[in-house]
Amino acid sequence: MFIFKDNPEVVFLSHTVHPEHDSVPVLEEYAKKYGYKNDKWYFVTGFKHEIYDLALNHYHAAAPSPDGRYDFIHSTMAFIVDKDKRMRGYYE
Repeated sequence: MFIFKDNPEVVFLSHTVHPEHDSVPVLEEYAKKYGYKNDKWYFVTGFKHEIYDLALNHYHAAAPSPDGRYDFIHSTMAFIVDKDKRMRGYYE
């Protein structure tokens, strides 16, 4: 992903899968610890139901858990979204 570091057209957005723990200060500390730049890689949190809605209905990155409820699949998948918010693909 570092091949895109000088390309202003490319940014990265990571949604937490633990919003009850990952507050803004926690995510800021994580980014600082690993040297992620604020203008290139964004770590975001929010209300759990909104994050789940994004994962399920927009990113298609959730799956039913054994109890039949939807839960996250935490993976290393990268989703490519263009400027018009169209999903172009997802990759391991």
